[in-house]
This record gives sequence, C-alpha cells and structure tokens, in this order.
Amino acid sequence: VQDGTPYGRYRLIEAIGHNENGETWRAFDTVTQREVAITVVADDGGATLAKPIPQGYGGSGPALEYPAHAPESGFVVEYPVQWASGSFPTGQGQEANRDDPTPAPVQKSRKRLIALSGAGAIVVVAAVVAGYLLAGQGKHGGTPQAASSSAAPANPASSGPFTGTFAVKVTAATLTGGGPMQGSDARAYTDTWNLRSACSANGCVATATMGNFEVSDMVFDNVGARWYGVAISHIECDRPNDEAWNVVSLTQQPDGTMSGEVTRATANGCFTRRIATLTKTGDTDVTKLPDPTHLDPRTVSPAEALHGRYAGQITYANGYQAAVASYGVRTDCLRAGDRCMSMFIKANGSEQAYVFANGGWNRNETFDTPCSLGGSNLSTYTATLGLPQPPQNPVASLLGHGYQAVISGTGVRCHSQAYDQRFTRTGD
Repeated sequence: VQDGTPYGRYRLIEAIGHNENGETWRAFDTVTQREVAITVVADDGGATLAKPIPQGYGGSGPALEYPAHAPESGFVVEYPVQWASGSFPTGQGQEANRDDPTPAPVQKSRKRLIALSGAGAIVVVAAVVAGYLLAGQGKHGGTPQAASSSAAPANPASSGPFTGTFAVKVTAATLTGGGPMQGSDARAYTDTWNLRSACSANGCVATATMGNFEVSDMVFDNVGARWYGVAISHIECDRPNDEAWNVVSLTQQPDGTMSGEVTRATANGCFTRRIATLTKTGDTDVTKLPDPTHLDPRTVSPAEALHGRYAGQITYANGYQAAVASYGVRTDCLRAGDRCMSMFIKANGSEQAYVFANGGWNRNETFDTPCSLGGSNLSTYTATLGLPQPPQNPVASLLGHGYQAVISGTGVRCHSQAYDQRFTRTGD
C-alpha cells in the first residue's frame, strides 16, 4: 500500500498510524470531497473479518448503461468496536469522540462498517466518520494530535456534498436503437436545478427541484460513485397517461461538473436516452427544499438482481416458438423498493417492458406486430414473471405466462392465444 493508491471512492494520502484492526491512513473521499480517516486491513478470506454480500444488496448500486452491467460488489465488515475504533491511529482519542462525552461501558452491540475491496486488502470506513476531524499532522512523522474533547458538530443541512444551484444542459433524446427521437420534446434544452443534500450513517441523500425536467422534484441517493434518482411521470406513448420511469445517474467529472445518463422508459415500451451535465452556479435557499435527513433510507429491491444480458423466447399455446432474441436489461426502482421498471432492449431497438410489484414482473403493452403466418396486427401483450425463490442474484432464469390479444389488422391470420415466456441469463 502506497501513497496515492485508490481504493474504490477513496485515495490514500498518508499513513498516520496503526491500531488493532490494521493500518490507518489519511484519505480523500472522492464522493463527499472531504478528507477522512480509513483503516486498511488484510483480507483474510472472510474467515473472521470480511464476508461477501450478494450483488444488488447491502447498498450496492444499480448498473445504469444499456447493455446492463452488474452492480458493484462490496463487503460488509462487522466487529465489536467502541465509537472511534478503526478511525483513530494507535488507539488515540477513542474516548474523546463518543456520542456522549461521559465515558460509558462498551456496548455489546456490533457496529456495521462499510468496506471496499481492492488489491487484496479491504478499506474500512466508520459510518460515523463525520464525527472525526483529522488532527493536524507533522510532515516528518510526528505523533498525531488527539481529537478535541467535544464532538464536532454535525454538518448543517445546507453544506452536504451535492447542494447548491446548478445550470443543467440536457442533450437531444435518442431512441433505444440509438437514432434520434422526433418531435419538439426531443430537443436539447437547458434547465436550473436546486439541490439540498446531507449525509448520515445511512448514506448521502439529496432533494431536488427542477424547472423543465420530466418531473418537478426528485430524490437522489449516493449509490457507489453515483448520485441516482428515480421518479414517475405520465406521458402519451401510443396510449394516454402511460406511466413513465425517469432515471438520472450522475457522477463527478474531473472538471468539477456532474454528468451522466438520463433515461425515460414507459410501461407501454417507449424509451429515450439523454445526457445531462450540471455546473454549479451558486448556493441555494435550502429552506425551500425538503430536508433530506427526514427521509427514510433507500430500500434495495430484490428486483435489482435482474440485470445483464438475457436470451428470451416465446412459445405459443399452438406450439409455435418465436426465434430466440438477445436482450440487455437493467432494473430501476423507486426508493421504497416496492416498484421497479425492468426494460428488456434488443440491439435493433425493440423491447419488452416489465413493471415489478408485489413480488413479480408484469407486462402490459399494445403495439403493431407482424404475424408469422402473414400480415400484421395490433395486439396487446400481457404477461407475468415470478420472482425466483429462493432469490437469485443475479437472476439466472425467469419463466412466466402471457396472453397475446389480437385487436385488429389487415390480412391477419394469427389469432389470440396464450404463451409462455422464458428469459435465460447469458452474461453481464
């Protein structure tokens, strides 16, 4: 381990001591843009300190590009600690920075620490790291100063890592196949967003108001290295009032801006993609924005395990099997984790849209489709896919049942009938 070594979101700056858990470093948190203290411990294979958790659980982040990629993996590390164990070098200052300045017996409960894997080591960061301000360090290996006897005050709600007024540039919309979307609402545009953020042991959250965006307000969660938000609106997509899932994923760029993908996927299968770039122009009146500290933590849905590449095939009740098709899919969920959108997209831009709720995925799409016996027709496809039990991560296979209702057409020889739908995972 050397100065400058990156570990996930942290960049090591200077080794400042040891404790019983490993080597303590001064480091720069690239997400919150603050200096923090972290402890690097040797990976012992999970026997005593580290245990892997399934991808998609425990705060791992949803993948956001099509074709989908697996979420970032991580570790949860647990061991008995007092308030600052793992944050102070050589055991100094451990009594000085508790919630209550008065010393109290060691609690039997176990504090959870978040860890990021890298290069055969695990970086452990106390969730209460905001309570420790790095003491002044000499440049020649001097002994670190002990922390102040009074706990550092919590950051005010207006000073979170994603707070302020931002000028937003949004590119023109493209379709699933990459071609340009037509219509006045597909044009590039500019907007102003106001954000208020705060961080706690449950992570960082930001509330936002927008002017010209698909929705007027949104909540962002700091998931991995991204600020990620999902909100629902309603638009016309070959039928009125179609439910639209608006997803924004932003990462900090080297020039200080925030940039990332903006997608809109509807229950009837309309999909667009844009790129948004945010440049901070000043402060904002946080009193006009909801307090993010009053929000419940984001809940990770089991549906987020549906991501990657899948082979899909429909088998009709009359025995006819459609050709196997390759799809890329990702799943975006509301903060409560109870409802999600899983959009399966083929390379040619065709898709299948499934909304997750009540333990399963449901499809309800109406569109023109060719008939294998000739002609074309307007059909409504309804289908249900059950969540595998026990839960899989990633989901290896999905099997469900549906019905194609033929509504109208010209020269149509196909008839309404039931079908089976199968998706089998083929990769990331």
